[in-house]
Amino acid sequence: MHDTSLLITATIAMHPNACGNTIDLTAVGADSHPSDPPAWEQEIPVHDHQTTAWGQQFADEILAANSYRREGRWWCSTDLTGYPSWTADVIAT
Repeated sequence: MHDTSLLITATIAMHPNACGNTIDLTAVGADSHPSDPPAWEQEIPVHDHQTTAWGQQFADEILAANSYRREGRWWCSTDLTGYPSWTADVIAT
């Protein structure tokens, strides 16, 4: 049987010089290649915070309020995204 499940990641995006930060959700097929486009993307706006300290715990609360739960640890994804960010795997609840 072909696996059609989606792998969902959440990225805490701390945008410099922007009016707010976001949590960016991205879903890819379990058998996708890195160059494949995502199956879907969603941006959850977060009101502006002056420091990166708002990050992980606050993001967990926002994810829960939007019916997602983090699995595993947040990892620094700044090198991947090109801006200050943290990424984790999430599941829909």
